[in-house]
Parts: sequence; structure tokens; C-alpha cells
Amino acid sequence: MFSIRSIKEYLLSHDNWLTRLIPWLFTSLGGNKIKNRGDNRICISGNYLKKSRIIINGTGNTIQFGKNNHLVGCSIIINGNNNIVKLGDNNSAINCEFWIEDNEGGIVWGNSNKILGRTHLAETEGERIILGNNCLFSTNVIFRTGDSHSILDASTGKRINPAKSITIGDRVWLGNNTTVLKGAIISNDSIVATGTIVTKCFFESNIILTGNPATVVKKGIKWIAERM
Repeated sequence: MFSIRSIKEYLLSHDNWLTRLIPWLFTSLGGNKIKNRGDNRICISGNYLKKSRIIINGTGNTIQFGKNNHLVGCSIIINGNNNIVKLGDNNSAINCEFWIEDNEGGIVWGNSNKILGRTHLAETEGERIILGNNCLFSTNVIFRTGDSHSILDASTGKRINPAKSITIGDRVWLGNNTTVLKGAIISNDSIVATGTIVTKCFFESNIILTGNPATVVKKGIKWIAERM
């Protein structure tokens, strides 16, 4: 006997009119809102969006999804020009907010990432938030490439807090209430423990990070989503 899941998997693995119609119907009837105020490209066909919104104020921006991405209750908000939000294939996200300000910036995801609850990705000043493949985020996760306000040297008046890009490798697990700040790098097969704030680069893979600011508490680990 065929299950609904097996039928869906079969349809998605064979390119036919149903594979294009089903996500189009899902997205069209899913209570989504799109406001495109400018000359921008939105390429989201072949994906599943429900109760999500896309708001763009600017020109030359691109939203580009691969296929079979599932977004529920998500927001993509761009205020600026020539920015990009790019997702690969088979990502899923619940209550995730993509927020971009200024110009020439972007948020780029790989494939098969899973966002379980509220996540806020804030990119400013033309930087990037780059996410690899097969990552897992718990709830209340925050990414910020900048500080939103300027900090100046009191003697020179020069700004001392420019924005910096964030890079997350493959198979990174971020726990509940974690924060990743500007300039951070987290390498492959790593875990960021609950409540951790990451403020710098960690180039070593297979580590556990914890604390504020984050430090390495264990090396030589790997993780899987299933309980053993």
C-alpha cells in the first residue's frame, strides 16, 4: 500500500507537470504576501511557502530558491539595492526572518538545513551570512553581521565597529537561545550549546562551543540528529 509520503517522494523524484503544479498550488493558497516595490527578481517556483511574506524596497535585488524548500511563517525583508537571498534545495524553516539592509549584501544557504523555530538573520552593510549544508537550528537563534548603530573613537570621530560577514560550515548544530555575531566563523561538524554567544572565528572542525563569549569545551566530536 502506498502512503502519502511515498507518493510525494515519487512525484518529487520525477519531473512532470505535477511536480510543478503541487508547490505552485501550495504557495498560491498558503496565505503568503509578496510586496515587490522595485525592479527585482523573485524566483521561488517549485517550493512550498505558507503564511510567509516577502517585502522588497529597492532595485536589483534577487530572491532565488532551488527546489523543495519548505518555509512556514517566514519573512524575507530587503531594504536596499542589489542584495541576494539564495537557498539551495530541501531546506525547511519555521518562523525564520531574513532581514537585509543597505546594498550589495546577502544571505546564502546551502542544502538540507533545518530551522526548528524562531530564527533572525540580520545582514547589513553589504556583508554576507553564509550557511552550509545539513545544519540544524533550535529556536531563538540570532545572527547579526552588524551593531545597527555606530560606535566612534572619541578622539578622532572615526567609526570603529564596521559590519563583518558570518560563515557557518556544514553539519553545524545551534542550540536554543544562541547568538552568532559579526565576523564569526563556525566550522564543520560542530555544536553550539544552549545560550552561547559566538563572537569570533573557530576554524577547527568537530568541536563543542559554549559560554559568553564562546570557547571550545570539547574536541573530536560529531553529531547526528537521531537518538541512538
